[in-house]
Amino acid sequence: MGIPFEIDDNTNAAIVIQNYDNKNAYDKEDLNFINLIIQDIAILINERTKELKIKVCQRYLHKLLFLKRNYRIKNQLLHELLL
Repeated sequence: MGIPFEIDDNTNAAIVIQNYDNKNAYDKEDLNFINLIIQDIAILINERTKELKIKVCQRYLHKLLFLKRNYRIKNQLLHELLL
């Protein structure tokens, strides 16, 4: 029995369970239960991915602001030297 593992509408993997002794060991209720677990895991992965993207954007913004400040200071020094 296998259930696709989807994140952002993309199938990234599958959760598969199998009983070699009894082909009928799992029923529709088991499938529904596993599906609920997979949905919860997918939500957690999506949220964590968003958090990481936000952190990367924040770091990038801080670097840009740092560069902007340094550029402004250099321009001021150059302007003062030329006067």
